[in-house]
Amino acid sequence: MGEKEDRAATIIQSRIRGFLTRRQVSVRTEAPGIVSTTIRPPGEGSRAVSHFMTPLSGIQQNMQRGATYHRLTVDRGAQRGNVFGTREGEAPRSPQELALSAPRHSAVINGGYFVHKGGLQTDTGETIHGLGRPVGPTHTRSDHTPVPSPWQGDYGRLTVGHNTGLSSGPLLMHGGRLPDIPDHDRFKYRLGSAGENPLNSRAGALTHASDHNERAAVSIDLDSRTLRMHTLTAGGQRHLGGTMRQWQQIVAHGSGPRRQVDGFTHVARASALNLDGGGSVFMGVRTSTGIRQISRGGNPTEAIRPVANVIASKSPR
Repeated sequence: MGEKEDRAATIIQSRIRGFLTRRQVSVRTEAPGIVSTTIRPPGEGSRAVSHFMTPLSGIQQNMQRGATYHRLTVDRGAQRGNVFGTREGEAPRSPQELALSAPRHSAVINGGYFVHKGGLQTDTGETIHGLGRPVGPTHTRSDHTPVPSPWQGDYGRLTVGHNTGLSSGPLLMHGGRLPDIPDHDRFKYRLGSAGENPLNSRAGALTHASDHNERAAVSIDLDSRTLRMHTLTAGGQRHLGGTMRQWQQIVAHGSGPRRQVDGFTHVARASALNLDGGGSVFMGVRTSTGIRQISRGGNPTEAIRPVANVIASKSPR
């Protein structure tokens, strides 16, 4: 092959690599200090653009074909995070409506669990009345239902100032450490031949951890105070989402820069909290004219599910 042919082949290969990269990874600025990242796994017959043992490869290796990972990175956003939610006795409201209370140029993501349907129960077997009541303490209302006892040690809290903003779980990262998500019945939706787990009836149950699902999470880089919002969506096709263990790995790799300690690469020194998933997933940016949607869970032809609260963060830029 001559020099001209070599140059032509190099140009073609470069364009192919560029095309594959754009299909799998895209980055754009959404607002001052807010950057969105979109990552997809390689399509059938395509190879990953990520190199082995990189954060990108860690994300792609835990994704199924047909799913999309979105992230909003808010520079120093931990300093300006807040929770906006419903008040005592109120029914759930659309995340877009709740997000209108956030300042302009804020990143927004859906919040924690809530009583989203009738028939859910407390630890004592009592039926919980009042759709929309959050699970665990929040700072927008006091009529929450307690975190069910099987998962009290797995839940975490997002603080606003020195107060609890909202509660959710499980805690996916704590100071760079990844808590174990054990293979216990409390994390299983089905118990083999025994059928559905009776714990499924508890409001705020984490039995969905073993199933694939669309997911949401928020993380804070403890060194830079950067706040990141994460979603994994699949157009309402839950089976294309991730299990909680896969989601934990995705969020860990997406939560900040790696650290070298004694010659080994460690995950970012960050803390991350899983949020409500499935049809409750919503992430967007508060603009001067409304809410620009970045990602959502559930069937895209159906209305976005109303929720109890949202998390918003604005860069100090």
